[in-house]
Amino acid sequence: MLRYCSLGVLALPLLAQQAIGTVQGGYSLEKELALGKRLVMDTLERSPRIDDPLVQQYVQTVGERMAALMPEAKLPFTFYVVGGHCAVSEPDAFPGGYVLIPAELLLSVHSDAELERLLVHAMAHITLRHSLRPLPNRPLQNIASIPLIFMGTSTCKGARLAIPLALRDSLQANEVEAEKIAAAKLASAGFDPNAPDVRSPELTAVQQRIGEILMK
Repeated sequence: MLRYCSLGVLALPLLAQQAIGTVQGGYSLEKELALGKRLVMDTLERSPRIDDPLVQQYVQTVGERMAALMPEAKLPFTFYVVGGHCAVSEPDAFPGGYVLIPAELLLSVHSDAELERLLVHAMAHITLRHSLRPLPNRPLQNIASIPLIFMGTSTCKGARLAIPLALRDSLQANEVEAEKIAAAKLASAGFDPNAPDVRSPELTAVQQRIGEILMK
């Protein structure tokens, strides 16, 4: 059973109900998909994908299971594990349904349930189109306006870029909203927040494989 940081059973806020499954900032679905692919390809040039069949099959299987909780997204979710050494606490959520999981983050999870919770949170960001929302005093007109928090893996080989103070409130509000959606989705699906952490043999094998790859 899944264990996650429970916020209690929360009704979806009105803003979330209005935003889920819609396109923000004037982006059509086609443009969103194209933008996401472009951003992900750029990120993978900086932080290469760990293209290992065992690793990819595991994250895609877990991701697709969690994606079933997010039918409102109306997007095909794609999951990649990327190299680099990032001290991050969650996967990176990109427009168009792309979720990039830093290898160091995958190594740090203690159970399949912990990874599932993290993926649902990331998918909530995507479903709510947070990265396509205009920011205060910064209309969403080009790629440079995408919040940096959704492009974190591009800074794996250096310190993360400082987030301007004026944007922190908006980004924090997005985090709270995504966590509320994730908690509500998990609760509605009957996942038990008090279930013990269990590391499956599959996760153990994946973590061992990643460790071997990073040691090369």
